[in-house]
Amino acid sequence: MPHAAELSENARKRLDDNPLRVLDSKNAKDQELASSAPPILDILDDADRAHWQGLCRHLDALGVPYRVEPRLVRGLDYYTRTLFEIQSSAGSLGAQNALGGGAATTP
Repeated sequence: MPHAAELSENARKRLDDNPLRVLDSKNAKDQELASSAPPILDILDDADRAHWQGLCRHLDALGVPYRVEPRLVRGLDYYTRTLFEIQSSAGSLGAQNALGGGAATTP
């Protein structure tokens, strides 16, 4: 990684065992550096892009509102394909508004 030496100590440790978790760092400098990384949607292969587009079509057809978060890294170390997180819109829960999450996968 071109800016590895500029990352926080915790992020540098993550580079070895789970580099995508660097995108999830709460450190301001790490976030600044990660913001220059290409969005994951820009580097999907053909099969994953077709899966993603199909999922979006289904959600649209069902009228399910969603927001694309290209930097969501929930469980990328063990999930595959499309990650999701369901959040509450009730009240002001701040960072604790996630009700659940997982991955939309195909065999």
